[in-house]
Amino acid sequence: MFYATNACDVTNGGVFGFIVQGPVREYSTLPQGTQVALQFTAPDSTWVAGVAATAYSQAGPVGRQFAAQLWNPDTGSTLAQLAATAVPAWIPFEVAFTPSIRVAAGLRCLNPSGCLIGNLAVGPSMSERMHLREVRFGIEDPDPPVISGSATTSPEWRSSGTDNFDFAATDNIGIQELRIRVDGIDAAASRIPCYDAASNVESRPCAGFNSTAKAVVQLAALSNGRHVVTVEARDPGGLATTRT
Repeated sequence: MFYATNACDVTNGGVFGFIVQGPVREYSTLPQGTQVALQFTAPDSTWVAGVAATAYSQAGPVGRQFAAQLWNPDTGSTLAQLAATAVPAWIPFEVAFTPSIRVAAGLRCLNPSGCLIGNLAVGPSMSERMHLREVRFGIEDPDPPVISGSATTSPEWRSSGTDNFDFAATDNIGIQELRIRVDGIDAAASRIPCYDAASNVESRPCAGFNSTAKAVVQLAALSNGRHVVTVEARDPGGLATTRT
């Protein structure tokens, strides 16, 4: 699993606001199913398996009409319920759930009879809000990297010259490290930093990084006998593929 903070939007300072506020001097009822929400979609071949954030949720003066929640927009099932708090009482929460392709967060009307909004000059204002910040998604990636490439080696015994190795790797969220080893010692490696679990904001953090590695091995530097060349590719979720 890897983590992405505010991966659904990194342009607004990292605070997401959801507000339901009706027309002035009148009340109206919105139908069940009405929602103010954002959605996060996992990268291809991955799943959202958890969310952590800091939140506050402010109910209307006569109580909650809309549910402040995280939910699965494909099934409608609730993933997390946020209780109303006093502003600005930011409360951290963390929830794990059955992996899903998409997660929605915001306010939604679950009442079969609908949800009341609006205000009158002599009555309470029916408005509700929910705010999230420091939103962190836990993303499951079940697919390991795929390695391709070739080596210019000979089955004949040689004591001099070179062997050339040219390999590439692909992965749906990118390659964090690709390395070529001879007898367990690095002959070449591509490991440009592209992922930090504590600070990553990208849903595909290593896309475009570390996709190729080339090595030229001087045979004269090796001892007599058989030698083992290993290629390993690792993605940000910790999955690895090895070829020998």
